[in-house]
Amino acid sequence: VQALVKAGADIDKPNRKRMSPLIMAILAGNTELFQALVTCGASLKRAQDLTPVPLSQYASEQGKNKKLAATIEKMMKK
Repeated sequence: VQALVKAGADIDKPNRKRMSPLIMAILAGNTELFQALVTCGASLKRAQDLTPVPLSQYASEQGKNKKLAATIEKMMKK
C-alpha cells in the first residue's frame, strides 16, 4: 500500500462498481489491509459516501469480521 501511495496511486478511487480499496478490504474482512489503507490516508468518509450501507455493517455481515466492524464504528465516531 505504501509503495502504491508513493507512486501516486489514489487509494480512495472507486472502481466501476463504486467500490474503493477500503470497501474491498472491509468486504474481505482483511483487517491488516484496512489498517494499512487508513494509515496511508484512505478516507472512511469517502468510502462511506460510496455506499448506502454503513461500513461497519459491511464488515460484520458481509465480511464476517466483528472486530473490524467495531474498529470502523469507533473510527467513524471521531
